[in-house]
Amino acid sequence: MVAYSTTNLGILGIVIVGIFFTSIFTITPAGVVLGYLVQSESLLQVAVFGAIGAVIGDVLIYLYLKDTLASDILYLMKKNKNKVLRHFFHLRIWRWLTPLLGAIIIASPLPDELGLAMMGISKMRTILLIPISFTFNVIAIALIASAIGQM
Repeated sequence: MVAYSTTNLGILGIVIVGIFFTSIFTITPAGVVLGYLVQSESLLQVAVFGAIGAVIGDVLIYLYLKDTLASDILYLMKKNKNKVLRHFFHLRIWRWLTPLLGAIIIASPLPDELGLAMMGISKMRTILLIPISFTFNVIAIALIASAIGQM
C-alpha cells in the first residue's frame, strides 16, 4: 500500500523514502519500497533521488550526533585514566581512519547512525559529509533496490 502510494508521488516519493533509508528503524521498509519503485521507475532515478533523500536524513542525524555525541565522548576521554586508550585517539591515523570507516558503514546495509557517529567524533565538516553520503548512498540504494526489485 505504501509503495503504491509512493509511486504516485514520483520523484518526491523517492526522496521521502530515501530519507527513511538512513535510520535503523526504517531502513528495512524503505529498502523494500525502493525495490518496489525500481519496477516502475529506472534504477538510476531511484538510486539518485533516493540518495538525495538519504543525504537529507544523514545531515539531520549527523548534526544531532556531532553536537551531542562528540562532546560526550570527549568528556569520557578526559575522565578515562587509561593513557594508552587516550593516546590511541590522538594518533594521526585516527583522524582519517574514523571518517573512512564511517563512509564504509554508510555504504553497507548497516544503519547510517553508526557511520555518522564515527564521522561526528572525527569532527568532519558537514560540507564534506554531503558528497561522501551521496556517493555511498547511491551505491547502497542501487545494490539493494536492484536486488529486491529482482525478487
